[in-house]
Amino acid sequence: MGLWVALTVARAEALPPVPETYVTQTGEWLRLEYPASARHDIPALLDEADAVRAELATALGRPVLWHAQARLAPSPSELAKLLPEPLRPDAISVTHAAGELVGVALQDGRGEMVDVARALRRELSHLALHEATRGNLPPGWFVAGFASSMEGEPSFGEGTMPLVGAALFGNLLPFADLDRALQEEATTTLATAEARAFVGHLRTRGPVAFTSLVERLRSGEAFNAALEAAYGESLSELEQAFRDQTSLRYGYLPFLAVVGLVGASSFGLSMWRGSRRKRNDSDATPSEAPELPAETCEPMPAHARGRVRIVVRRRSGEAVSAIELDVPKVAHKGRWHTLH
Repeated sequence: MGLWVALTVARAEALPPVPETYVTQTGEWLRLEYPASARHDIPALLDEADAVRAELATALGRPVLWHAQARLAPSPSELAKLLPEPLRPDAISVTHAAGELVGVALQDGRGEMVDVARALRRELSHLALHEATRGNLPPGWFVAGFASSMEGEPSFGEGTMPLVGAALFGNLLPFADLDRALQEEATTTLATAEARAFVGHLRTRGPVAFTSLVERLRSGEAFNAALEAAYGESLSELEQAFRDQTSLRYGYLPFLAVVGLVGASSFGLSMWRGSRRKRNDSDATPSEAPELPAETCEPMPAHARGRVRIVVRRRSGEAVSAIELDVPKVAHKGRWHTLH
């Protein structure tokens, strides 16, 4: 125990000092140093650190992260001042496994807020894998894939879209090229997505096999041999199976789903247009007035038929003129009536 304390003190002395405005908080296993302006976010970060530590112990098959130190800084440039080695200009987080140290910037180089919890999960995963394997690490792309798989669920665009595009057009990267692709801005997103998906597939397919792989690496076995012994298949066989599965899951099936959706939408639109056209044609044709039923009347009685004689006389009684007219009749409800 005394030796570990001595080594920790020596490493701490080798680190650049934090500014006086920083707060240092030491827990059961994690020493956290951060600017006072971030103090409101610290309780949630400590909970996240404890959660990922437990998840890492399950994934790796052994307790990990007995001791760790995390430094937070407002920006990548400020973070670089707190680390023993230079930080890549575009990096927002880093792991120094030899010093059991991780660093995370609160904002990226453009001033946008960083998801510190995800970044902390990622870097602690790097540290835990290094610890579990005693530094006998698998290839860099495998380490990056494992750390990314421990971050939590990615967004749709981050975790799926790169694989969809590559699967559709047959542009999945060979595993032999992933380390180089991770270093190039144009391919780093796809390389990370591939590595994450492959390691996630191995962890889901055989959790016991994955912990066996870690133990074999810990004992100093070479990665390819350890992988084949743990899963019963060579890396090239596992890669081919992964490529086939990825092409089916992210290429053909989404393509067929989109084609089906477009076809269904086109059919529905065609039916709607046809229905609307028929309705418009129906509205444009003038409707004929309905025929009223002919009224059935009784025959006009004989006494109702005849003429009327109108005689105009003077006061003296002398007839001036006489007019004879037919009596006007109307039929109503089957009966005849005289107009008055």
